Amino acid sequence: TVRSTDGGATWQKIADYSIYILTMKGDDGVAIARDPDCPNLGIAYAFLTTTDGGLTWTWTKHTDAAISFVAQELEPGTYVIHNSVGANQFIWITKD
Repeated sequence: TVRSTDGGATWQKIADYSIYILTMKGDDGVAIARDPDCPNLGIAYAFLTTTDGGLTWTWTKHTDAAISFVAQELEPGTYVIHNSVGANQFIWITKD
């Protein structure tokens, strides 16, 4: 994952894993992260927060085994994702 503070002219590496931001509101967001050590299965769906403009992130809640980039907000703060591996299940996650 990389970050730019100058409109894309330069980029700074901020993590070894990929973060796909789904929503952002201020310094809080909802994202899917991919672990480089397990690229096919190491995906987590998480609520996260930053205090330095996105340079570092803190997971506030996450669930593993979310093998999909399909996510939808059902109501404010509640999201559903599809786990397409193994159980072929839907996972709900709610921001506390």
